[in-house]
Amino acid sequence: MSGQVFIEDVTDEMLPPDLGEAEGELKWSVLKASGPQPPPRGGHTATLIGRRLYILFGADRNQTYVSAIYCLDTETSTWSEVTASGEAPEPRSGHSAVVWKEGIVLVGGMTFVGEKIFDDCWYLDCSNHQELRWSQPASEGVPCKARNSHTATLIESGALEGRMVVVGGGS
Repeated sequence: MSGQVFIEDVTDEMLPPDLGEAEGELKWSVLKASGPQPPPRGGHTATLIGRRLYILFGADRNQTYVSAIYCLDTETSTWSEVTASGEAPEPRSGHSAVVWKEGIVLVGGMTFVGEKIFDDCWYLDCSNHQELRWSQPASEGVPCKARNSHTATLIESGALEGRMVVVGGGS
C-alpha cells in the first residue's frame, strides 16, 4: 500500500440504508434534509453522538482540505455548520474518529499525498452542542505512529475495555 488517497466522483448525497422489516433486506435512498449541507468531500469521518451526526474534515475534488464541521440532527433532518473553540487540528483526510464519553476522538490522517501524515490525537467535546471545543489530550504508553486511511474502534467490554484500537493505514 502506497498510502496515496485518490478522490474521484465525490458527491454530497447522503445515502442512508432503509433496513426494512425483512431479515437481510437493504434499500438505499437519498436523504432529504434542510439547512446548509456539507459540500462534497472524501476521506472525512461521520460520527454519531446521540441524535447528531458530525462530519469532520476530508478533502474536495481539488484535494483542498476542509476544516468546516457539519452536523446533521437526525430527529429533524436538518444540517448546520458548527464551530468549535480551542486550538483545532490541521484540516486533513484519511483520519479515524470514534465516540468517547460525550465527544469524538480523532487520530491521524494526511494532507496532500506525501506532504504530511499525522501522528496526533485530538478530542472534540460535544457535550454542549452549542459550544463544541477542541483539545489535544495527553496520552500515555506507546504513541500512535503517523498513519492515514486506517480504521479505529473503541472497545466497550472485556480486557481492552475503554481502549481505542487503531488498525492499518499507510505512513
